[in-house]
Amino acid sequence: MGESLRVGITEFADLTHEEFKEQYLGLKIDLKPESERNVVELDESLIADSVDWRTKGAVTPVKNQEQCGSCWAFSAVASMEGAYFQAKGTLKSFSEQQLVDCSKKEGNHGCQGGLMDYAFKYAEKSLMETEEDYPYKGKNGVCEYAVSKGVFNTQSFSDVRRDSVNQLAAAVTAQVTSVAIEADKRVFQHYTSGVIKSRECGKKLDHGVTVVGFTDEAWIVKNSWGKSWGDKGYVMIEKS
Repeated sequence: MGESLRVGITEFADLTHEEFKEQYLGLKIDLKPESERNVVELDESLIADSVDWRTKGAVTPVKNQEQCGSCWAFSAVASMEGAYFQAKGTLKSFSEQQLVDCSKKEGNHGCQGGLMDYAFKYAEKSLMETEEDYPYKGKNGVCEYAVSKGVFNTQSFSDVRRDSVNQLAAAVTAQVTSVAIEADKRVFQHYTSGVIKSRECGKKLDHGVTVVGFTDEAWIVKNSWGKSWGDKGYVMIEKS
């Protein structure tokens, strides 16, 4: 991945900016104050110089949420897949559709948006099925959860302190990590490669993605818009 930002003609180029935002973003932000979030202070002395969980085998291939605001489910599942790999030593692809269909009681709204924290809360009580057993449909559906096919529970989860590069780096050093970004910026609609600078980003969080590593200057971010978007489905975002 090169350092210089490149934008160009993407599969979203024929969409108006409003259509792009409506069809491909879907994070519903929990506006609780920091004091009410499950924030844990991580040990910053363990931060690696760089990390890439893909090279360790902890990251499944890039997936595609299609025209469904289920980014939150893809972000949460990617973190669960990484956690399962660390616990079991093998990589499994888990079901985003299960979260879309079955986690409404926790506060999610399927293709109309949700939050990774709510997905983790659901997975604390219900075993996650694999993608093969509960395939993705790209639309809302009736919950078809089968406990007999479940293979993974979330044991616990915590939040990283806001606006802290070091705390996020400590989290990503330890594991694949779900994050929220503002992706309604035109740079995301037309991104092809390189590093998106912080000045191009915003703080009106509307999209769930997954940080799978970092370099000296940038976060390595797995998106859920398919492999043809960005740099084979990934985007580099400046560490700041």
